Amino acid sequence: MEGEWYAVRDLADVFVSVMTPGAIAPTILHDRNPSVSDLGSVESAALVYLVAFELERFDLRYELGTEHPRLGWSPRPPAAAQDPRVAGPDGIDTAAPLARTGMISPALASRTVATFAGGFKREHGAFRYGPFAGHNHGSHYGFVEEGVIFSTLQPGLATVWTTQRVRCSCKRGRRMMARLSRGFATLARTVCRSSSTTRPNKKVAPASG
Repeated sequence: MEGEWYAVRDLADVFVSVMTPGAIAPTILHDRNPSVSDLGSVESAALVYLVAFELERFDLRYELGTEHPRLGWSPRPPAAAQDPRVAGPDGIDTAAPLARTGMISPALASRTVATFAGGFKREHGAFRYGPFAGHNHGSHYGFVEEGVIFSTLQPGLATVWTTQRVRCSCKRGRRMMARLSRGFATLARTVCRSSSTTRPNKKVAPASG
């Protein structure tokens, strides 16, 4: 079934597939060696379920969880990179007075076809080693929701966004304040059917965690 996508019944523009990692071409599977370890026998034989959405027909949105990602310090950066005088890398450790519901907006519920959680936390979202650990207070991943900067985006870290040209991209770059950080966070990502059939209104969104 390698390379085959199947349309979901009664749900237009959504596709599914399934494969085992052992079926991936070796040139791709080992492309990150030695920084990424080879798969074990159990991992190689595991079933991987894949879902794809036609982004010309859907928006991709981003919601923070009710508790995670937190806004304080991650324990990963070295102590010298942190400032004990402030509560976190942005000077705060709470979103108050804003309330984070972690829920889909009722206005989007009727158009929502899928949600998925990233499962990451603030404690995972900073650097313990390497050049990123030594500057910007350990380079905590940033996150923005509906234009609200909860944590500052950091230069040189991966971002994912969608555009009016229906392009979904992931890259490293310095002009990041207009983009959403990939963010190590517990997220509710929502795929919504576009409100326009002629020119979809694309929303900036993160990658999967």
